[in-house]
Amino acid sequence: GYLKLYHPNNAQLGMATMRAGVTHWHAGLIEVGHGMICKAYAILLITHGPSHPITKDLETMRMQTEMELRMFQQNEYIYYSMREAALQNQPMKMMAEPGEEAIKNLFRKK
Repeated sequence: GYLKLYHPNNAQLGMATMRAGVTHWHAGLIEVGHGMICKAYAILLITHGPSHPITKDLETMRMQTEMELRMFQQNEYIYYSMREAALQNQPMKMMAEPGEEAIKNLFRKK
């Protein structure tokens, strides 16, 4: 709706896109959220300038979603386990590397 009403570089459109992007990001839809946050950043960079606190916060969010998206694309399981740990305010737990004996037991003996 806003895209039809406002000019492409309207500050209200940028703020609405930012809110929608953050909502998607928090809901776990990283790709959509990152795209919206990038669009909002581009708009607010023009309307508010690079030194405005909202623009600076949005730049931080953009970098964070970019890192999370990269992590998600590399290893989905680790991303979700880190996300759950962060949401529950717990430290990240990593599984120990399997020992030599465990690796040998993975393969069938003839």
